[in-house]
Amino acid sequence: MPDPTPLPPLLPSLLQGLNDAVVLYDEAGRLLALNPAAERLYGIVADAAQGRMATDVLGPQDEAARKEIDGALAGGGVWRGDVHRRGAEGTMLILEVSISRLDGGLFMDAARDVTAARATLATLEDVSVRNTNLFHALAVSFWDMDFRAAAMAVRQKMAEGVTDMAAYFAANPDYVRWLQRQVRVIAVNQRTMELFGGREQSDFADIRPYWPDESLVHFTTGLLRGMRRDPSYVAEVRLARVDGTTFECLFTTAFPSETVPSGRVIIGVIDIDDQKKALAELARSENRLRMLFEASGVAFFRFDTAAINRTYAALREQGVVDLGAHIDQNPDFLEQAKSEILCVDANASALTLMRATSKDALLGPIRWVTTPHHMRGLRESMTASFGGHSTYQGEHLIGRLDGSLVPCLWFNVVPPELRSQNIAYVGLIDISRQEAARSAMQAMQAELAHAARVAILGELTASLAHEVAQPLSAISSRGEAVKRWLSRDVVDVPVVRDLVGKIMDSVDRATAIVSRIRDMAVRAPFQTEPVDIAKLARDTVAFLSHELEHARVAVCIDAGKAPCVVEGDRVQLQQVVFNILLNAHQALVQSDTADRAITVTLRADGDWVTATIDDNGPGIPSGDLERVFESFHSTKSHGMGIGLSVCRSIVQRHGGQLSASSLPAGGARFQIRLPVAVD
Repeated sequence: MPDPTPLPPLLPSLLQGLNDAVVLYDEAGRLLALNPAAERLYGIVADAAQGRMATDVLGPQDEAARKEIDGALAGGGVWRGDVHRRGAEGTMLILEVSISRLDGGLFMDAARDVTAARATLATLEDVSVRNTNLFHALAVSFWDMDFRAAAMAVRQKMAEGVTDMAAYFAANPDYVRWLQRQVRVIAVNQRTMELFGGREQSDFADIRPYWPDESLVHFTTGLLRGMRRDPSYVAEVRLARVDGTTFECLFTTAFPSETVPSGRVIIGVIDIDDQKKALAELARSENRLRMLFEASGVAFFRFDTAAINRTYAALREQGVVDLGAHIDQNPDFLEQAKSEILCVDANASALTLMRATSKDALLGPIRWVTTPHHMRGLRESMTASFGGHSTYQGEHLIGRLDGSLVPCLWFNVVPPELRSQNIAYVGLIDISRQEAARSAMQAMQAELAHAARVAILGELTASLAHEVAQPLSAISSRGEAVKRWLSRDVVDVPVVRDLVGKIMDSVDRATAIVSRIRDMAVRAPFQTEPVDIAKLARDTVAFLSHELEHARVAVCIDAGKAPCVVEGDRVQLQQVVFNILLNAHQALVQSDTADRAITVTLRADGDWVTATIDDNGPGIPSGDLERVFESFHSTKSHGMGIGLSVCRSIVQRHGGQLSASSLPAGGARFQIRLPVAVD
C-alpha cells in the first residue's frame, strides 16, 4: 500500500481551533489527522488513530449511503446530511456532517452533534401538534388573534396626549369599533363555529358582530391589560351569535411575555348560560329544601360525617367488613363515634321532639344520644351506612333531653351525592299515637281470641264434662276398691299399691284435661317460645278425641321426617289448629259422608313450616270462599263469625299466612304457613 498522502503544512494547525469534529483521510480511506473536537466526539487519540482506516473511527456506511456520498463528491465536491455514528460513550448520536473533497486527493469529514437539538425540535413539533389538537379539540371556544395594529393605534392616541384611555373609550364607542376592525383573527376552532353559529373561518374575520355595545368595555379592558403586561384578564361577558342572539360566557385570556410583543393572543370563551341557569335552579332547589327542612312536621337533623367517614375508611383498610361485629368487639367504639358525628342543623320539629330549649343544645357532637334504645338505633344506622346503604329505617325509643322516651320511626337519607360531601340527614317521626293504637289493636285481638276460645269451650261443654267424668269415675271406683282392701284383716299391699297408682294416673289425666281447659279459658299475654307443630296437632286431636270418636271421624296426622318447629305463642297457635279441626268436624257431622276423615299434613321446607288440614266433607261454597275470614261472617246458624277471623289475625301476628280452598274431589282445605324457628 502506498504511503499516506502528506498534509499541507498549515492545515493541521487550522483544524485545532475548529468547533466541529474534523477528520482528514486520503483516497485509500486512511486516517491522516483529526482535531481535538473529533477526539472528544469519537473518544480516540489522534496519534494512535493515524494510519488506521477512517471507517474504524467514523463507522461503516451502507451501500446506498456510500453511493449517494460518492455521487455528490464527484459532482460538486461536497455532501451534507445527517448520519448516525457512535460517540465516545458508546451511544448512537445524530451528527450533522459535511464531507468535502480537497486538493491533492484529500477528504475532510466535519461533524457537529445535533442529537439534543433534534430531540428538542421533535419535542417542540410534538408540543405544537398537541397545542393545535387541543386548540381544535377542547370544548372551549378559542380565538387566535393578532392585536398589534390595535395596540399601535392606542399607543398613538396616548402619544397625542390622551392620558385616560378607559374614559376615552367610554366617550368614543365608534373609535372602539374601529379598533376592533384592526384586530386580525388568525384562526378559530370548531367549538367557536358551533357556539357562535358560524360555518367557516371567514365568518370570524370581523369580530365586531360578536360584541354587543354593552360588552365593549370588556374588549377595551382586555386590550389595555395586555398592553400593560398584566398576566391575564377574566370576566363574565355577554357576547352575540351569528343570528344576533346573546349569551353569557366566561371570557378569559392570558398575556404571556413571550407572545405579547408579537401581538398574538389566544382568547377562550366558555358558554356559562346553562351553568348559570343550573346554579340558579340549584339555589332555588336549596331554598325549597331549606323551607321543607324548616317547615316540615318531621324532626330533621343534618350531620357532618367527615370525621366518621375517615374512621370508616381506616376500618376498611384494616380489613373490617362487618361494623356490627367490630362494635361488639370494641364496646367503646360507639362513644368515640358520638364525638365524630356532628349535628350541624336541626329544624323546629326536632327541637320540639327532643324537648330542646334552643338549637345550640343539639349542635355539635351527638353526646345527647345516651339511652340504650337510642344507642341501638345509632348502631343500626351506622352499620347500614358503613355497608354502603343510602337509606335506613327502624323503630326505636328515642331518649329526649329531659330524660323521657318517645317511640320514633328513624330513617336516614344519605344518597351518594350527599355522602361525597360528608352530609347526612336523619328524620324522626313520633309514632307514640300509632304505638298506642297498635297496642289497643293487639289488646282487642287478644280479647277476640279469648272470646273465641271461651265460645269453643261453650260448644264443647258436654264433651269436656264427659272427658273429665271418665277419670273422676275411675278415681271413685278405684278408691272404693282401696277402701275395701284396707278393711280386710290382711291387706294385700301390692294390689293396693297398683290401685293407688291407677288412681294417680286418672288424677294426672283429669289434671291435664283441666289444664288444657284453663289454658283455653285464661286471658294470658302473648308469649313466644319454640313450638313443635306436630306435637301441638297431636295434643289438639287428643283434646277433641271424644267429639271425633262420637261423630266417627278418623284423623290421620302425617308429620314427615323433618322437625316442624316454629317460634310463637303455644296457646294461640293451638287455638288456630283447634278451630280449624273443630270446623272440619262440624262440617262432616252435617254431611252425609260415609267415611268421615280429616288429614293433617305437616312439612318443614326451607324457611317455612306448612300445616295442611283437609277434610272430605261438603267443602266451602264458592260464594263463601272469599268471606270465610271476614269478621262476623258465619255459615253456622248460631256461630259468632269470629273464629276464622281471629285465626287469621293470630297467624299474621306470627308472620305467617292462613288460606282456605275447596278440594277438587270435595271437601275443604285450610293451609297454615309459619316461619321456621331460628336456632
